[in-house]
Parts: sequence; C-alpha cells; structure tokens
Amino acid sequence: MSLSLFNNEVQAMVGRFAYQPCKKYAKSESDGSIPTEITNLIGNKYAFKVAIDDYNVKKLLPVFTVLRFSNNREIINSVLACATPIKTFCSHDNEATSNTVSAITSL
Repeated sequence: MSLSLFNNEVQAMVGRFAYQPCKKYAKSESDGSIPTEITNLIGNKYAFKVAIDDYNVKKLLPVFTVLRFSNNREIINSVLACATPIKTFCSHDNEATSNTVSAITSL
C-alpha cells in the first residue's frame, strides 16, 4: 500500500517540508541507507483518513491520498476497535476465526 502525503502532512509528521529531505538526499550519493526522517517514524502509530476514489476501487490500486492523520492514542484506539476483527478461539477445533467487519465505503 502507498500513501501520498502533501507538504502540511509531511511537515507535521517529520518536522520538515516534503521538498527539504528530497533536496538533501538528492544532492548526496545514495549509500542505500534510509533517511533519518523516515527511520524516526519507526515504532510510531498513526491513524489515516484517506481518499478512495472509484478508479482505485475498480482497478484495486493500493495507492491512497492522505486527507488527515493523527497520532492521538484515543483516535487510533477508536479506529482499531472499528476495523480490527475480533478473534475467537474455538477449543474444539484449535482454530481462530474472525467475526464480520462492517463494510468500508469510499468518501
């Protein structure tokens, strides 16, 4: 899956405008390392509100434009509660099953 973020979202997330890391790393020869702005995101959790248009749905494209995002724990927990299937364990067959998840609709 790919998420497209614009300047305001990038600045809020990594503390720089999107063009700054691009300029910084485009000038230097790449040694294959991951930029600090990206590695600083490892271990963080975010909830994303994304745009899913008809074209993405029809073509099953895993690329979405981020409309908003949050690292607020309450928001993340409320999204997880709605989107995560509840697993139940059936002792008689040693198999975990999922309950149904309500349909996700486009904006």
